[in-house]
Amino acid sequence: MNATYSGINGVTLTAYSDLLYLGVRSVLNTKTFGARVTGEHPLVGWTLLTFTGEFAKQKNYRDNPRAIDLDYYLGELGVKVKSASLLAGYEVLEGDNLTGFSTPLATLFAFNGWADVFLTTPVRGLNDFYVKGGYVFTGVPYLNKVTAQLAVSRLQAELRRGLAGA
Repeated sequence: MNATYSGINGVTLTAYSDLLYLGVRSVLNTKTFGARVTGEHPLVGWTLLTFTGEFAKQKNYRDNPRAIDLDYYLGELGVKVKSASLLAGYEVLEGDNLTGFSTPLATLFAFNGWADVFLTTPVRGLNDFYVKGGYVFTGVPYLNKVTAQLAVSRLQAELRRGLAGA
């Protein structure tokens, strides 16, 4: 289920749920409920402030043998000036030392450092602080547009407070 509302000028609100059943007693059987807000707000001249916020809760589903209760959250703040953009973000996928927040149907290459190191979330979870800059070139011969992007991530294990042995 995915419901989107864009009746607020410059803001999009999305609520979603994903119920995954991937087999008998699979540890990937999860139910995830979340909400996301994205938007942009004009500042001065050609400058736009951009923002994204997201939170999701993931629990075990159907006959998953594990008791899962994990959170996901994301915050991004950026600026666009004509064809240039710059943003900073922070993303957390929790882990409980047994299971990491699961996204088994996702294409993870585009996230968490673009290095295919984290094709699943580590059992301790993952924190990702990143900065991205980009520029869109238009009028390139034989192409509609070309986008150049530079991204720097600082990835580290995330361990929820209060876990035994932490």
